[in-house]
Amino acid sequence: MDGEAAQLGFWEHVGVLRSGVLFGATVFIVAAILVFSYGGDLLTAKLLSAAPSELVFLSPLGPFLFKMKIAFLGGAFVSLPVWLAFFSRFVGTALPREKRLVFYGLVAASFALGAAAIAAAYLYLIPISLDVLSGFTVPGTSLMLTAESYLSFVLLQMLVSFVVLELPVVIIGLAYLRLLDPAALTSRLRVVFLALLIGLAVLTPTTDVFTLLIVAVPSFVLCIAALAVAKRVYNRDIS
Repeated sequence: MDGEAAQLGFWEHVGVLRSGVLFGATVFIVAAILVFSYGGDLLTAKLLSAAPSELVFLSPLGPFLFKMKIAFLGGAFVSLPVWLAFFSRFVGTALPREKRLVFYGLVAASFALGAAAIAAAYLYLIPISLDVLSGFTVPGTSLMLTAESYLSFVLLQMLVSFVVLELPVVIIGLAYLRLLDPAALTSRLRVVFLALLIGLAVLTPTTDVFTLLIVAVPSFVLCIAALAVAKRVYNRDIS
């Protein structure tokens, strides 16, 4: 594979990239059409199951645009493994064999952690956040959620959770590429933990310290474990 990658010129690489992008885009479009036509109601029911009250639309186009967003979301989830497989193979061919295996392992770990982050947000973070936020009231007002605002809230929770759990892979990957010195980051561990705690407090807006600790402690453990692995990777690369 290394010899094959070395024989390809610039425009050949562009052609391979274009073919992969077209294939990924085709999978995304087909999956989105199928979700819109057949699986939209099931996916919508799953996403709306944690809603604290009945959702409303404020315009005649609201239901159609909502179903379009659900279809795009389903297409993105279905096509994500295809995109990851293509880009990891495309980038991996330019790396030496031993580095390529580590790179593929990081991609697989990133995908697994991303799936775990989405599941944790759906099963735990979103219901807790909605329960806490619905307890904040303003006299003389009532809470009325639109379907669009609820979907945006759910996607934001999943995105932030995804970023938090991807942090270990990012730390190890940057150390492996020698773009980050884990020892320097370890020396500022208090700052790292404070920033992570603030991010988790925003992610899970709860007044219950115990609930925050349930989320924060595993995140701290992941960060420490990632720094330990990153140190080994960084020092081994030096030697």
